[in-house]
Amino acid sequence: MLFCNSFLYSGFTLMFVVNSLMVQYNYFSTEFSKYIGILGVVTAACLLYGMFFKHPISVDAGHLLLSIYLFTSSLIAENSYLILVSAITLLIVIFSRCYFSGCLLKRLHKKRTVFKPPLIKMILKQINWNIVYPCLLLIALYRYYSISNPGEY
Repeated sequence: MLFCNSFLYSGFTLMFVVNSLMVQYNYFSTEFSKYIGILGVVTAACLLYGMFFKHPISVDAGHLLLSIYLFTSSLIAENSYLILVSAITLLIVIFSRCYFSGCLLKRLHKKRTVFKPPLIKMILKQINWNIVYPCLLLIALYRYYSISNPGEY
């Protein structure tokens, strides 16, 4: 259990630091990419706060924000650095899902509080995240390559 917590703390701290530095030093080419970077900072801060102070609402909100961050940074962002950070985050998520046999956040913080009406809960149970995240990773890597090497396909 200590290893699981250490893994989560280190991953979200890294996400917080990298996105904070990218926002601070203005690594973003568009305003929308900057907002996605800020979303990454807020997501990591929310998760770290919830895990450290055992605040289930914060963990639940951070879990939802993490999904939104991964989808928007992989599919919509136009900044190569942001897409690369998203790809690295997705690699960590995929590795942790394989190593720990499922979502580590869900396992460690069983108190589910908000953001899950019955209809949404039913829909989310039908989604196989072990397929969704690798697909997002492939899309992010393709987008990173195509943005980094314009004109080459």
